[in-house]
Amino acid sequence: MNKSIPSILITGLLLAGNANAYVNCDGVITNFQVNSEGTLQVTSEEIWGDDKGRKICSVEGPAEGEESGVSSSTCNAWLSIILSAKLSQTTIRVQYPDGVACSTIPTWESATKPHMIDIR
Repeated sequence: MNKSIPSILITGLLLAGNANAYVNCDGVITNFQVNSEGTLQVTSEEIWGDDKGRKICSVEGPAEGEESGVSSSTCNAWLSIILSAKLSQTTIRVQYPDGVACSTIPTWESATKPHMIDIR
């Protein structure tokens, strides 16, 4: 019986380590734009499996009343990564919280907020 306690503890630690897992969506950017409200939207059939744009963030920062928005400085850093990747046709990785699939990320304004964006 005493041998099972360490096994249970190890299993618990391994499961807890997966609590902050992320989903990685990789691909080349087809198009991106920043509209007059400062919204950065990106289109990539490779990343999301269709030709519809996804709101990434606002270069103006979170909207008033938005509790979990992306800061202006983070959004502008992501814009720089996206611009660089588009010009060089380099793959980017858009990382989302666990529980979402790349092909099911809602489009346009309803898109899930990314956790991270990097250039591959």
